[in-house]
Amino acid sequence: MPLIHRMFQTKKSWFRRHWILTTVLVLFAIGVVASFGEEDNEENTKIINDSETDSEITIKEETNNNSLTEQTLQVSYEELFRNSEKYIGENVYYKGEVIQVLGSTGDWTMLIAVTKKSDQYWDDNVLVYYSGTERYLEEDLVEFTGIFSQIYEYESALGVPIQVPLIYTENITLLSSTPSSNEDLEITDLNCYYNSYDWSIASGSVKNNGTATVDYVKVYVNFLKEDGTVINGDYTYVTGESIPSGQERRFELTITDPFLWTDCEAYTELS
Repeated sequence: MPLIHRMFQTKKSWFRRHWILTTVLVLFAIGVVASFGEEDNEENTKIINDSETDSEITIKEETNNNSLTEQTLQVSYEELFRNSEKYIGENVYYKGEVIQVLGSTGDWTMLIAVTKKSDQYWDDNVLVYYSGTERYLEEDLVEFTGIFSQIYEYESALGVPIQVPLIYTENITLLSSTPSSNEDLEITDLNCYYNSYDWSIASGSVKNNGTATVDYVKVYVNFLKEDGTVINGDYTYVTGESIPSGQERRFELTITDPFLWTDCEAYTELS
């Protein structure tokens, strides 16, 4: 028999005799390759999880360490509600009026209206979980940053489902606590006069003698006849949105209609 033929016959006979061992070796090789693949996947998974954790920590560090308006998104209520998925996990900033407060120190639940509709009306509530120690009251004007979580649904006292944005925060700053009266506000340097066009002008300052900042202070001015009756009047706002404790803000009011008066008076009102 030729040599070449015997070689092929020998090899064929060997594989036939040892087909079980051959199969085991092939399966072992496949197992080794799969094992390396799983280790690579585990390593990739670990990197992804570490990355997500770092991202979450970064957001919390920004919330705790930066001033309220730094490293935050100032998103309108409508935009946050309409595209909520886009802002989950983002650090957002809002200013508004406290509507309701429940809970105790370190575990507060608050409804805060964040859209100013008029001088005396705020709308568009957000639900805020506040883990700080300061106590805030209804009608307080505050600003805050926090991590937006989701659109949260709860039932009103009448059983009506209500959806609101849910925000977790440790940072709330009191901007204004509405006094029970205007006794903390003092009008100084009131001066009433006619200008060259015979317009009636009233100017002066409002000083905040209270301990908290007040916002949107109205000043009413009445022009009086000689007998003290009011002949005309109007109102204006002090310059700037707020008056910090111990500081003053100017105001000026102009009435262009011609009329005669002998004196004037002014008083304040908190919006």
